[in-house]
Amino acid sequence: MKEVIIGIFAFVVCILMFFIIVVIGTLPMWLLWNWLAPTYFTGLPAAWLNIPFWHMFGLIYILMVIGGLISGTSSKAMSSIGDGVNKALKDND
Repeated sequence: MKEVIIGIFAFVVCILMFFIIVVIGTLPMWLLWNWLAPTYFTGLPAAWLNIPFWHMFGLIYILMVIGGLISGTSSKAMSSIGDGVNKALKDND
């Protein structure tokens, strides 16, 4: 039972870390886009010149997930976390 709880905790921590990384990556992109797009991309539709934060967040999130699937980074990260959990369980026994 303890292993399951630690596994669930590790999964939740991974999701939260990924969320924080995406938010940190989204802020500069969102600010720069909404600041520079009206100046340099005047031919774009108005909806594209002022993108809401959560739309930009979703775009970056999807791109990171697709990039992780293509490069296999996400599976490596999850396996390293699983190795850390297994090591912690062995140390507690």
